[in-house]
Amino acid sequence: MKNPWLDLRNESPFVLDCDREKIHLFNQSVKARHKLRVDIIPEPYLGHPTAPILLLNLNPGYSPKDKWIHAEKSFAAASMASLAIQKQAYPFYLLNPAFSKSPGHQWWTRRLQSLIAEYGVDLVAKKVCCVELFPYHSISFNKRCLGVPSQAYGSHIVRSAIERGALIVQMRSRALWEAAVPELGGYTKRIFLKNVQSPYISRGNCEHYDELCAVLSR
Repeated sequence: MKNPWLDLRNESPFVLDCDREKIHLFNQSVKARHKLRVDIIPEPYLGHPTAPILLLNLNPGYSPKDKWIHAEKSFAAASMASLAIQKQAYPFYLLNPAFSKSPGHQWWTRRLQSLIAEYGVDLVAKKVCCVELFPYHSISFNKRCLGVPSQAYGSHIVRSAIERGALIVQMRSRALWEAAVPELGGYTKRIFLKNVQSPYISRGNCEHYDELCAVLSR
């Protein structure tokens, strides 16, 4: 499947043409906390899509700091390179220590701190990929936004992971993900978090955590 994110323009508004109308109509009908941010670069996935570990999340959040972080040339370049699946020292670019001031870096390093402490940030950034169910940022998620055409590519990444036998960690929104990718329902190499409201990937919160560690150790 062709990667639609190769066609994203490198200036605001950061929205694919195929998604533009639906997002415009959605933003006209919701409160500020649900509005989709097209003034910063979307994050449909973080890390290389062929990584052996795939995390399934809901959608990227939004903090007021994101606006100026995304305006920094080095950050914007890394973000666009991630969308194009170009080679980077840190494929999961939000784990790059150079971006430690970004809200995304702070959120992800906390959620993955157990793995980073044991295996190092370099390895985690190479072997872990996160796919967001919905690619555009918002303060709070509203499922009425679902159904933009670009979501099909995220589903394609997940289906490809299933086909190659990747380990999938369900972080959030199990029912919504299974509606988008029905093949997940019967997939045996998927593990779940005990508390999805606090989606930390840790021994205490992740079922079959040792399986996750075994994949990282290979």
